[in-house]
Amino acid sequence: MVFNSPLCPRLRTIALALSLSLSACQASPPSRTTTPPPKPPRTIATLLPLTGPLAPQGASMEATARLAVDRINQCDGVRGRQLELRVADSRGEPSQIAATMTEWAAIEGLLGVVEAHASAGSQATAAIAVQQQILQLSASTPSPQDTAAARTGQFQDFWFRLVPRNALQGSALAQVAQKRGFKTVSLLAVQTDQGRELAQAFIDTFTAQGGILTPKGQPSFYDPDTLRWDAPVTEAFASQPEAVVLLADANTGRSLLQALADQGLLGQVPLLVTDAVTAEDLLELGAKTPQGQSRMAGSLGLVPPTPGPGFQQFAALYRQAYDREPQLDDAQVWDGVTLLALAAQRRNSTLGGEIKTQVVPVASPPGIEVLDICQAIALGGEDQELDYQGASSALDFNGWGEVGQTYGVWQMTESGASGIVDTVTVPE
Repeated sequence: MVFNSPLCPRLRTIALALSLSLSACQASPPSRTTTPPPKPPRTIATLLPLTGPLAPQGASMEATARLAVDRINQCDGVRGRQLELRVADSRGEPSQIAATMTEWAAIEGLLGVVEAHASAGSQATAAIAVQQQILQLSASTPSPQDTAAARTGQFQDFWFRLVPRNALQGSALAQVAQKRGFKTVSLLAVQTDQGRELAQAFIDTFTAQGGILTPKGQPSFYDPDTLRWDAPVTEAFASQPEAVVLLADANTGRSLLQALADQGLLGQVPLLVTDAVTAEDLLELGAKTPQGQSRMAGSLGLVPPTPGPGFQQFAALYRQAYDREPQLDDAQVWDGVTLLALAAQRRNSTLGGEIKTQVVPVASPPGIEVLDICQAIALGGEDQELDYQGASSALDFNGWGEVGQTYGVWQMTESGASGIVDTVTVPE
């Protein structure tokens, strides 16, 4: 049956409009906003003693590295790329260290390695770092063997050391002797590897400027394993030097002074001492005149180095994160991670051969002095010249990749008082 109602044409028109509208909706799906994929991350690796006797120290250094990476990532990373941290246990074994470095060489986007282990391990990693062109920053290896290799170009500028080497105090005391006008001195040193290294550094610096070492140009060594030091002590004072240089260690410094006091030698000539001997030790054990004046007047010593300009900021972040104080060499690890990030940011590269050229420029004048990682990252992203002031030191590198060190110099007065009278910086 067919209806010829006047409503039919209108209904057909409405149906056709709805059909066209639905077809249009199906043909043109709504547009979607697409998010670009994140940029591939950059990687910093650490090689630390996480097992064995140094494990507590290594664990704190690993925590420091993670804190630095997290902080950099909070500040938009390196050129907008997040940092990843790879961690490995050095175990103190050169073979394991070498195997890990070889494995890491294949990591895409690796900026460098911050390491802390024994000298033998440092030598093993440095050889692979040069071969694979991986930047290596050493946080706690003060070995003279590394210095010799760096000076002769074996490391090809792929190696930097953030902790001062042992010998610096010897060179510093030689500078003190020269500045005070001593021309002839004798040298009494502890008979250990460190003592011999300190002695050689003193001799090299002192004699290069015309100084004379007595007796016969040789130091006198005392055995730390025995308390009978009569022979070396007598030898050091018998040649009537203008001053006696004492290169003691922390375990024997006070005992050595006691041996000198027992033989009545304290006060005969001024002493020059490392930071293993304090002014308080000299004042307590040294003789006095009948008028009560100290016979140790004129003696000089070194003050232990202070942390870097950025240490307080680093320590505050560390305490906030872990509710404890940072440990030995943590500040060096913090600076190592920061320097790798800043150098990569400045060069906009992941190639070790390119990043290595920027480690010194990002921590040198005449750049803008900065203490905070975030500020440094921000300025570096704007290609500003930087002078990053580290937590461990001011990071003033010499020509072969080592930081120098500034020591305060104290001097004993006749009243027994002592105060800082000078500073010396080594290496110059």
